[in-house]
Amino acid sequence: MQPGLAASCSREIFYSSLRFAIYPNLRNLFRSDSHHLGFAAFGEKFVAGLIAGAVGSSIANPADLLKIRMQSEPGKKGKDGRFVRGPWKGQLKTYKNTFEALKDISGREGIRGLYRGVSATCIRSSLLTAGQLSSYDHSKQLFKASGLLSEGVPLHVSSSIVSGLVAATFCAPADRIKTLMMVQSKSNEHFNFKQAFIHVNTDRDGFVLLCFR
Repeated sequence: MQPGLAASCSREIFYSSLRFAIYPNLRNLFRSDSHHLGFAAFGEKFVAGLIAGAVGSSIANPADLLKIRMQSEPGKKGKDGRFVRGPWKGQLKTYKNTFEALKDISGREGIRGLYRGVSATCIRSSLLTAGQLSSYDHSKQLFKASGLLSEGVPLHVSSSIVSGLVAATFCAPADRIKTLMMVQSKSNEHFNFKQAFIHVNTDRDGFVLLCFR
């Protein structure tokens, strides 16, 4: 359960704090005086989320890559440090800890290696943040305006459910592509965004699986 925990925490410190800080400022900057509950208002929130997600994920990409690389090797290890079960049975773990992974990747692949998959990460995070924050913001506003719910826990929970469904649906394709691009630590083959998109889009049942597999 613990591989990549330090990298995951580091990613969230930068990624989540930046996008949650940037979003409301951009939303207020883009806000128009009319159509407070209409599509125009939602569009402004959506664009604010796109930008906030792209900025936050770009800065946090190295930590995201470290997390993906370390979590791609799950399994129980024996006293000799080799995996005793799972897909890597009999092999040594590539990285002992997050700092060793950072040193190794930056040494072998350079600074550019830490930003592998940044294009997919930006697209994924932009779609996630835009879907998550704009739908939460807007659904809460609509629930209150319609009189269905008033300020309180039920309103926040209902808006969060809508937000989670929208965000997961929006970012699923880019999430698969990002993982494919970042996880390639044991192979000499490296996909760019276009190649990764074609690879997952032609796998088995095509675009339906790209979104929901």
